[in-house]
Amino acid sequence: MTPPRSQNQSSRKALPINSKKREPGSFFLFPYKVIEALYSRDVSPDLSKYEMRIFLFIVRVTMGWNRAYAKVSFKELSENTQIDRRSCQRSLSNLLKKNMVLKKGGGPGAPTYYGINEDISKWIDKKFAKKELTKLSSIF
Repeated sequence: MTPPRSQNQSSRKALPINSKKREPGSFFLFPYKVIEALYSRDVSPDLSKYEMRIFLFIVRVTMGWNRAYAKVSFKELSENTQIDRRSCQRSLSNLLKKNMVLKKGGGPGAPTYYGINEDISKWIDKKFAKKELTKLSSIF
């Protein structure tokens, strides 16, 4: 026999994914392949703590709102990740070089949009790539 539900449990309703209104403590689906890649030694690029914060913030503003890209300014990035602006720029640049984050737009006076590269096979770890290149060069 199941215990009776409290009033709080029965009155809560899940919001549709496309809903603009979010409840505190709401959640979103996160692709398992991205999580596996972040923890896998074979695929995962080495990320600094700042790069990881920025990556997760971009995941939240894109996948969390069911979008491929989101407009993100350095000011917004800095405030939400609690990282100074210069370190944000450096870390975001590293994520772009590693192909983990994609960039659209930008330039003088134009907004910049960022998204997550879900094609994990295109993520690049320079340290890992150097090791593999060294192994290949020793073979030939």
